Amino acid sequence: THDCDILFDFVMAGTMTLSVEGEPDFQLSAGDAFVVPPGRVAQFHGCSDDLELMEVALPSAFSTTLAR
Repeated sequence: THDCDILFDFVMAGTMTLSVEGEPDFQLSAGDAFVVPPGRVAQFHGCSDDLELMEVALPSAFSTTLAR
């Protein structure tokens, strides 16, 4: 989970699958964008070798808790 107001990602290249708790999986590719709601568990998987993401978090100082 992320402790921030907004976590925005833009897929610059490649493909991936996004899983957010309580939502169906999303297949994403270059040009797609997504927002992870605060406090929600999100996982990236099925990432292509050429995957490039641009991530913006507001505020810029935030913490991440890794799921195990």
